[in-house]
Amino acid sequence: MGLRMLDDLTVGDILIRYRDEVTPTKRGAFRETMAIRVLLRHALSKVPLSALTVARVAAHRDARLKTIKPASINRELAIYQHAFEVARRTWGIPIHENPFSLVRKPNTGRR
Repeated sequence: MGLRMLDDLTVGDILIRYRDEVTPTKRGAFRETMAIRVLLRHALSKVPLSALTVARVAAHRDARLKTIKPASINRELAIYQHAFEVARRTWGIPIHENPFSLVRKPNTGRR
């Protein structure tokens, strides 16, 4: 098991398990399920956990900023961030740092 697991699992695998196990327990389950469906279409979902870096997450964020608003990006990043926290703390997946919590969130212009 261990670090070899990080080569075999992708970002999408984490999102799918999160969608199937955690999302149904939430009040906004339907909306979050739809959001995860969109996230699974992106190239980031194919990235093995062993290759996931803050720089890669930042590049994904920057690419998304060209097509959607900062507030939408922040909602997407929140789903990724929580899914990875659950993977680390509850599922025992050996991710040392959550790259989604380390990346800067775009400014929405709200104060």
